Amino acid sequence: MKIGQHVERQVQLLMQSPAYTFQVPGRRFERRLHNSSGAFRNSQAVADVNRVIGQHETCKKSILRDETERKIPMNAIKANYFDAYRSLKLTRDATGVLVAEFHSKGGPFIFTAQDHTDFVDAFYRIAQDRANKIVILTGGAGDFITDVDFSTFGNVADPGVWSQVHDEGVQILENIANIRVPVIAAVEGRAHVHSEYALLANVIVAGEGATFHDLPHFAGGIVPGDGIFTTWSYRAGAGRAEVFLLNPQPLTARTAHEWGVVAEVVANGKALSRARELAALYLKVPEVTRRNTRVHFSHPLKERIVREVGYGLSLEGASAADLVKSMQASTAPAASKEQVA
Repeated sequence: MKIGQHVERQVQLLMQSPAYTFQVPGRRFERRLHNSSGAFRNSQAVADVNRVIGQHETCKKSILRDETERKIPMNAIKANYFDAYRSLKLTRDATGVLVAEFHSKGGPFIFTAQDHTDFVDAFYRIAQDRANKIVILTGGAGDFITDVDFSTFGNVADPGVWSQVHDEGVQILENIANIRVPVIAAVEGRAHVHSEYALLANVIVAGEGATFHDLPHFAGGIVPGDGIFTTWSYRAGAGRAEVFLLNPQPLTARTAHEWGVVAEVVANGKALSRARELAALYLKVPEVTRRNTRVHFSHPLKERIVREVGYGLSLEGASAADLVKSMQASTAPAASKEQVA
């Protein structure tokens, strides 16, 4: 109940009872209010009620101050998540530009199951933190995301294992899409795994030598259902996305620019600095305008993510289980021959 409604209700109760108890922060009133006819009995009672009503704003400010003090300070929030993820380096400058850098121990990023879990929380926290005014996604050591370590995911034919992969896969994309400030992707080198993360940005700046690829899916025997088709078909068109994903080959930054996926191609090593220049440009616009523009631009893609990615990951999970089954079947005769020998 809002404090104004609370005060009003308490005064109503005072009028209905021959005695009353009313509490506000640090104060307690107990006094008989009215005689048998219902009229206020004395001026002190009237004064008490008037004082309670008059202290409405003071009480409200006190409560709001107490609530604020109970909240975690911004620097504590920053400390709680900025250093929480082993493969995501987070830095924020004085203007509120957050750089999220993928890496593996400071080198090129190789995606693992632990990262899959971490990124659900990481991008939720990034989106939640209103101190982040612009977000830049990039990779460390001259690459975006280079490869994936499938062994870390365990037995993906196990429904319990895939259930977690499925849920996290949906949540990562939804949480990136829910970042409510402009997002820029600065891509250098290889964006060969989860390039859909970059395509969730409003603008992609790519180094001349950057390449986009889809190593894990169709060529590896599983459905590209984790959002990579959704994002590439949204940015480049369904026909180009299907060709790209059915016969995956490295796609140059120049070609991605021709397709409308990459906004700018810059000299190698200059993608991040150009992204910072764009961030400075966007910061000149009022904050509500920046936030609402990102929300507006992202909404059609978010709708597709909600409709398609959960279903796509279910299809991918079935194909992963079938791949494991076929691999086990192919290794069984060889094992039998070794036993006979």
